Amino acid sequence: MDVNLPGIDGLEATRQILAADGPPVVLLLSTYEEAEYAPRAAECGAAAYVPKAVFGPDRLEDAWAEATSAS
Repeated sequence: MDVNLPGIDGLEATRQILAADGPPVVLLLSTYEEAEYAPRAAECGAAAYVPKAVFGPDRLEDAWAEATSAS
């Protein structure tokens, strides 16, 4: 899920997706700063926020492992 989407932002889209029965795990990925968006991602229910500047297989694997172990 990207933070910046046409018509709706990724934070609101995450809220709507997670309101459904049996919601999926949502990881937000964007170019925006982690310090600003990680707390906002957590607030809307996203499992993690990963900035594209540090995105890679290890970071994604860590975020996924943390998200799925908490559920």
